[in-house]
Amino acid sequence: MTALLLLKAVHLVAAILWTGGMLVLALGVRDGRPAEPLLARLGIWDRIITMPAMAVVWAAGITIASLGGWFPDGWLLVKLIAVMALSGLHGLLAGTLRRMLADHAHLPPGLARHVAPAVVGCVALIVLMAVLKPF
Repeated sequence: MTALLLLKAVHLVAAILWTGGMLVLALGVRDGRPAEPLLARLGIWDRIITMPAMAVVWAAGITIASLGGWFPDGWLLVKLIAVMALSGLHGLLAGTLRRMLADHAHLPPGLARHVAPAVVGCVALIVLMAVLKPF
C-alpha cells in the first residue's frame, strides 16, 4: 500500500468521525437540556474525538491536495469553501454547547437549532467535488 493511499484512508476516516460527531452534536444541542448528562458526554466526545478529527482532515487534506497539485483546480476551491463552512458550523455548535452547559440555557440561539441539514449539505457537496472533480 502506498503512503498516499494510506493518507487518503486516514483523511476519509477522520472526515467520517468529524461529520458524524457534528451531526450528533447538532441533534444534542437542538433537543437537549443542559441538565442531561448526555450533553456533558457530547462535550467530552467533541473535545476528544470530533475536534482532533477535524484537525486531521485539514492536515491530511492539505497534504493530499499539495501532492496532487490540485490547488489551481476549481473543484478544490469549492470543496475548501464547504470544509471552511463545516469548520465554522462546528465552532457554532461547540460554542452553543459550552454556553448551554455553563448558563443552563434550555434552547440554543438561532442558527444552532438548524445546523444538521447544513452539515449534510456541505458533506454532500464535498463528496461530489472530490469524486467527480467537475472543473
